[in-house]
Amino acid sequence: MVDDHSAREHQTDYPDRFAYRTIRKKDDYTIQSADRGRFLIIQFRQIGDVLLTLPVAQAIKRERPDSTVGFLVEKAAAPLVKHSPAVDMIYIREPERGLSGDLELLRLIRRERFQVLIDCIKTPSSGWFSLASSIPVRIAFDHRLRRYFYTRTIEPKLMCGYAIDEKLVLLKALGFSPYGSNYRRIDISPDPLSRQHIDSFLKQHGLQDGRPLLAVDPTSKRVTRRWPAEYFVRMIDLFHERRGTHAILIWGPGEEEFVRGLSTQCSTPVTVFCRSTLLELMALLDHCSLFLGNDSAPRHIAVSQGLPTLTIHGATGIGAWTPPEPEHLAFSAQLECQPCNKRECTTLECLRMLKPEAIIDQAVLHFDRFVRSIPVETERNDLS
Repeated sequence: MVDDHSAREHQTDYPDRFAYRTIRKKDDYTIQSADRGRFLIIQFRQIGDVLLTLPVAQAIKRERPDSTVGFLVEKAAAPLVKHSPAVDMIYIREPERGLSGDLELLRLIRRERFQVLIDCIKTPSSGWFSLASSIPVRIAFDHRLRRYFYTRTIEPKLMCGYAIDEKLVLLKALGFSPYGSNYRRIDISPDPLSRQHIDSFLKQHGLQDGRPLLAVDPTSKRVTRRWPAEYFVRMIDLFHERRGTHAILIWGPGEEEFVRGLSTQCSTPVTVFCRSTLLELMALLDHCSLFLGNDSAPRHIAVSQGLPTLTIHGATGIGAWTPPEPEHLAFSAQLECQPCNKRECTTLECLRMLKPEAIIDQAVLHFDRFVRSIPVETERNDLS
């Protein structure tokens, strides 16, 4: 249960709809929340960001087991939210439906009489949704142009590195500080049908013989986050030479042709993953020993399944997107312009400077230290 902090200053009634207070680093000001057990979390997109927001729902459930947690998300990431045991209700926003779709969604949300809203995406559209929801307590990080959408804003200086930890800081307004690896873990797993599909895929391609499987994601929608294809080819070959790994190349919508072209350049046999759902990808990663890829959604899915990761960073920063646990290693050229978070770049120097030969020794050491051994199918059958 949340401490009611009776010895401290409180707001005993719901705040005025247009009043806000910024919680600063020196403050210990919390909302009286004993009677507030209905929460709505907003994180429209992206797939990785939505996945990294689920620990907020988990933390609420951990502190308030009897609470009801709703989640407002767009369609692409909805399957992940639906399989989170911490989320009781899911609302799917469809931007293509325009204002009429948003108004219909707001009517559904208002009907549920949520008491606390936590905006984890902090965009103009999420701010508008927050205000229009009529939810009495609305929490987000402070922004001078959007603070009036909320009743409590958290000073950005309280943001503390890794994306999950930053989102959890928002719960300071509810009177608890859920930090540490136990709160950081993402509690989600694939459904039995997805596992069955992946078992069939692995059997069909002869990949249940105990070889360490290297999940490789060479894709990204943004060129500033995409390591050169030839570098991935070289890493795949080097890993196979040194540790006998078999690479499975994963891809998303519109990326199959690129991945198949990359596979033909490898000197060692590789397998191109089939068209899949997010839950099927999750089930595949559960069979792998290590993830190698760009900073994109599959990397975060791999982390959620406890898979050790090796990630290449270009435009994005290491600190915000890399879990602090030692199982997750990130590489960056550490140029002065990084991180820039740009979508376009004329040189892509930060990616091209990071040669496979410069990182393979450290990558192999990471493999040796954290590789997850997967039992062969015959051993699994013996245990069942």
